Amino acid sequence: LLTREEKDTIFLSWEEKLSLSAQGGLWHYESTLGSLYDTTEKDVNLNPFFTFRPINFSTYYGISNSLQNSPKQEFRTSVFEQARTLAASCSIKTSDGYIIIQRRGTDVLEPNKYDISAAGMAVVKNEKLDFKETILDRINKEFMITREELNSFHATGFHRVRMISGTVQATYTADTIKTLEQIQEETRLRYQNNPTRVSKITGVKENRLLDFMISHYKEGDIINDGVAALTLGMNKPDF
Repeated sequence: LLTREEKDTIFLSWEEKLSLSAQGGLWHYESTLGSLYDTTEKDVNLNPFFTFRPINFSTYYGISNSLQNSPKQEFRTSVFEQARTLAASCSIKTSDGYIIIQRRGTDVLEPNKYDISAAGMAVVKNEKLDFKETILDRINKEFMITREELNSFHATGFHRVRMISGTVQATYTADTIKTLEQIQEETRLRYQNNPTRVSKITGVKENRLLDFMISHYKEGDIINDGVAALTLGMNKPDF
């Protein structure tokens, strides 16, 4: 449903992404993301509902990149509406009482901002979309925390992502047997060598988390949906 100009924009954006990533020692690969498509406006006589369909990561990236960086809108509004993806995130508490906070690198959307412990696009595998598997896999890749090293793991809710090209994020919370220092040490070399993806891993005590979020929200250097996901993972007395 893309015009030739829109396809060319996506192609050039993806080629640039691969080139910059290769220079930084990273590699981005094509994958299939889960997408929700709103059919409401197709027939006003139908009750509102969403239908599932896949979207290529390169297409999603091109549309999102254009939205963030272009002085003019390079895609039709209908294209943005058809590129809403699903994501999953998790607030992780260490054994010494810290909530893991990561600061995004320079080679991602919303660079250099604080964000939820771990998050990622929900990838479609074997025609199945699984939020839980998506985030458990991301926790292992980003923090080298295995499933066996999680004391608890459960869902906390859903929220809508603010960006026009986003739609729904499933949120979870987890406790790990590892300390913050262990996690920082085990991931130090990985992120020192590739700071373009994650520039820093830090931690905030749970009873200071609300103040941290309010302060950085005012400064504009924390991801909006990261705030939502972190808040959903807080204990009610602390909130």
